[in-house]
Amino acid sequence: MDSLFTKIKAVVTPLQAAEHYGLPVKRGGMTCCIFHNDRHPSMKLYPDHYYCFGCHASGDVIDLVAKVFSLSPMEAAKKLALDFDFGPRTIGAACAKPMVSIRIAAGKRSDFYLKLVSDYIGLLRKWKTDYAPWCHYLDEEWHERFILACRDLSLAEWIIDCLISTDNDLRLWMEQECLKTALFEKMERLLRENEQEETEIGSVEYRIAG
Repeated sequence: MDSLFTKIKAVVTPLQAAEHYGLPVKRGGMTCCIFHNDRHPSMKLYPDHYYCFGCHASGDVIDLVAKVFSLSPMEAAKKLALDFDFGPRTIGAACAKPMVSIRIAAGKRSDFYLKLVSDYIGLLRKWKTDYAPWCHYLDEEWHERFILACRDLSLAEWIIDCLISTDNDLRLWMEQECLKTALFEKMERLLRENEQEETEIGSVEYRIAG
């Protein structure tokens, strides 16, 4: 993961990250500090780090994103990898692509898989919270979605670590293994079913409100 951190910091500057995530940047790379009640821009965005002359907060681009979104450094690195181009593959573009058939052109597979696994991780984290046993009666059986989330979450996080690796052989091996076990198709199916379910619930709530 250190190689990923190094690669991101070499490509994405704190200024680029701040502008991308909606922080208003003034002339000279100055912005209002997000870590204290800053009425006048006191945070300076340098090419390789940021520093606040008011509260003395400092760090690199990964630290900045981690603090803005309350993420761990690893989660912040993954977010930057998905939101920015940091290599020969355009990973950021995958975020805007709609879900398509798993049988896509080989040249676009890596981007598609990254988006797919990232969305799946988000779904599992939601299910792990929404269907946790302590949210319901303790004498009830554990919900199958909670069990699935507990079982698949670590696996999905390991898969995405392999997919964003700088080792081409490792990425290709992971893609082939997931296809071999139909794991990507399972992810796509569950995400599609969840999307349809949420659409139906939203439709019902709209009719009731109307």
